Amino acid sequence: MLSTHSQQEASPKLGGSTSSSTDMASQQPNNNHLSSTLHPEEPEWLKTRQFLSHDFLKKHPDVVQQHNSTNFSNTNTLENLPSKVQEYMIIEELFNCLMGFEGKYIKCVSEHDHDQLMSENGTLLMDKTIDSFKYSLNCVIDSSLTDLVNRILPLCEKHARVCNFFDKRASYENGVVCQAFCSALRSLEKEYMMFINQLDLLFKQDQVNLQKLYYHLQSGAWKTMDILDRLIEEITKENAKGGSLINIIQRISKSISTDDKTQKLFNFILSKSCAPYFEMIESWIFKGEIEDVFGEFFIEENKQIVKEQLVRDFNSSYWESKYSITREVPFFLSKISDKVLACGRYLSLLSECGQKFEKKIVDKINFVDGKALSILEEAYASACKQIIDYFFGKVKLLDRLHSLKHYFLFDHGDFFVHFMDTAEQENELAKKSTEVSLSKLQSSIDFAARTCSIPNDEYRDALSCSLKPLNLASFLSIIKQLSSSNRLDAALLEQQQLQESAAIEGYEAFCLEYNVEWPMTLLINRKNLTKYQILFRHIFCFKYTERCLCNTWSNHKFSKELKLGKSFASFYALRHKMIHFIQHFLSYALIEVVEKNYVEMERKIKQATTLDEVLKSHEQFLDSSLNGCLVSSTDAFKCLNKLLTCCNLFSKYMNQFSLAISNNVAEGLATEQVALTNYQTFEHRRERLAQSSEIARNTAHDDTYHRSMNKFTQTFESTLNQLKSHTSHIFTLSMSFEKEDTVGTSSSVFY
Repeated sequence: MLSTHSQQEASPKLGGSTSSSTDMASQQPNNNHLSSTLHPEEPEWLKTRQFLSHDFLKKHPDVVQQHNSTNFSNTNTLENLPSKVQEYMIIEELFNCLMGFEGKYIKCVSEHDHDQLMSENGTLLMDKTIDSFKYSLNCVIDSSLTDLVNRILPLCEKHARVCNFFDKRASYENGVVCQAFCSALRSLEKEYMMFINQLDLLFKQDQVNLQKLYYHLQSGAWKTMDILDRLIEEITKENAKGGSLINIIQRISKSISTDDKTQKLFNFILSKSCAPYFEMIESWIFKGEIEDVFGEFFIEENKQIVKEQLVRDFNSSYWESKYSITREVPFFLSKISDKVLACGRYLSLLSECGQKFEKKIVDKINFVDGKALSILEEAYASACKQIIDYFFGKVKLLDRLHSLKHYFLFDHGDFFVHFMDTAEQENELAKKSTEVSLSKLQSSIDFAARTCSIPNDEYRDALSCSLKPLNLASFLSIIKQLSSSNRLDAALLEQQQLQESAAIEGYEAFCLEYNVEWPMTLLINRKNLTKYQILFRHIFCFKYTERCLCNTWSNHKFSKELKLGKSFASFYALRHKMIHFIQHFLSYALIEVVEKNYVEMERKIKQATTLDEVLKSHEQFLDSSLNGCLVSSTDAFKCLNKLLTCCNLFSKYMNQFSLAISNNVAEGLATEQVALTNYQTFEHRRERLAQSSEIARNTAHDDTYHRSMNKFTQTFESTLNQLKSHTSHIFTLSMSFEKEDTVGTSSSVFY
């Protein structure tokens, strides 16, 4: 029987041996100062000195050429010796071969298949060499012995390939996971060598013949070397490193019918190989840092993406692309890879914001104890809580959203009233956009923000205004043209605006701006702020039109004193229809759409457990609001824009018409005031009113007035009917969308 030794837990024992094994894992140097593309150079003597590793068959190229050119068939012969002597000498040769040497009667030929990996600029990234070893019997012996020797020699070849693998693959460029895997191979190879030494001891005690040697090798060592040879073959074929190497080990372990010993072997290899990978995971989930010198971790940081892009780039995907899964995920993280990504991403965000986050001290994560998933889940839950507390606490997320709602979504109507009152004093919004004074509008904004009923808003200073070169319809048309590829080029958009810009009304060009600082730019980025501005400009045009129509109604109060009969009945009816439509659409947009969606968003945000849920809820709010306000529907928006244009033109036309009559009445009233002071009768007043009534009736019967009124009426009613046909389907879709809780995501302005 084999001799026994004291057992220390290091690796599974081969061939039933209980010999001890010390972990031979190489000490990993501190490579944090190294670039992922610059690896330390190994000394030349490590590659040329043959016996520094267990790859004893490594030879200098000229020696290999001379060795391969030798004719082995005529070198030696044992056929004249007795069978017992032949067996003894062959067993001695086999022990040398089993330990990685070649002997006098058994030779090894090494064949090299070079596969070089080159970079794009032609530099050598990796010289992947696949070595195959072929042992052959170089003498004539008894046929029964020859058969047994030929059965044992494949084990020698497998052992040689394993030694050659960990000798070459333990270099820096293969990564720390491959180095740890090679360390596990060295530990197992050491057990194998100790097992061979025990067999050699039994041979010297005359307890082993060639038959027994073959039996003992088959009992354990053979299967182990077969597994290791299969592993290195797959790893070499795929040039695997990092997570892909770990997955190969797992895949092969599942493809092999395993018993307890084989499962223990794979657990040992996996625990060794995963150890450095778990250190990367610990650094990521506990510190938010990627310590991946050799490009093995499945999460990669894109350093070209910076947070400043959020405020200037429509297409900025900072949150999605700053850290992303770019490499193969290890099998034990396949179901929670998104949580691991989010966990480190949250901690990295806190760190970038200068926040100190809680760093839990836990035991080292390992593969065997089964606690890895629970540790990852706890780390994820802790990171989610810390980031949510930070945004709801120090960042004051809800206060920021309320501030945006106050100004951009007309949450407080008196803000708009105060602004319009001060702006109309200078008649700025009625001017052409090129003639509008932006400083006067900014003063009106500041005054309205400080005098309206909005509670003390600490973010009011972030509010400003601007004048856009295009009206909203043209702006949306350009965006949809440029966003066909789901990307918007800011420079190209600006160029298109300058090319198509024309003198538009001040109210059409007017827009609010809002200054947001990091980390609120994650929510209020360039794209989302543009959506807020689109909603504001859309609703602002309706508010402005409503005010113009109401002013028209106010200007016509003089007609109460005139005897007009039904002369202006069509005018009153159309004006009433317009005001009714504008007011009801505003009520629908602000209450049924914006307010309802905002309440739903606020509820979701308060219940959110992760920052990603907050971001998603905010995106859904904006998209659903744009969809509900008919901005996302091209046909419906064109109808709305046409209706607004019709109402504004009607208001201007009727104001000009009533101005002449009202001036005549006012002049008569002034005369009456003088007459009354001179004690004259009311006859003069009646005459003046009768004269004004006659002028109004004549104007009402004029063909120009009739044609204008008919055109306004026909345009308004036909466009309104078109809007009904376009919106019946949209409102049905919107209602079903709300039930699915995905309102507006498929009909965003940015297609």
